[in-house]
Amino acid sequence: MESAFWSADKIAASYAKIDEVNWEKLDEAPKAYQTVPFEPGEKELFDAWYEQIVNQTKMTISNLVAEGRQKVEAGTLVAQQCSDVLNEIALNVSGVASMADEIATASREQAQGVAEINKKAK
Repeated sequence: MESAFWSADKIAASYAKIDEVNWEKLDEAPKAYQTVPFEPGEKELFDAWYEQIVNQTKMTISNLVAEGRQKVEAGTLVAQQCSDVLNEIALNVSGVASMADEIATASREQAQGVAEINKKAK
């Protein structure tokens, strides 16, 4: 189960790195538009639009990473619970097998006892 949490951490770290690269690329967009002549007021609109996209994207990626981590943790918990139940079932099966052996031994002993009684009765 530890490996599943480690895996979730690794996935989150990978998303963080992708996220970092995306921001670096996104930061290049305003630089590209610096060479474009803007009409009065358009530059402010572009900057506001750009900031809105950056903020929405950051929030979306952060939410997706957090949601993915929660799902991995929930899945890991379910897997651990399944493992616990399967271990309990295995113990119970072992107990039943032991009881079946005891019954078989008792049956053999009874059969031997009946055979001895029959010998003496003859």
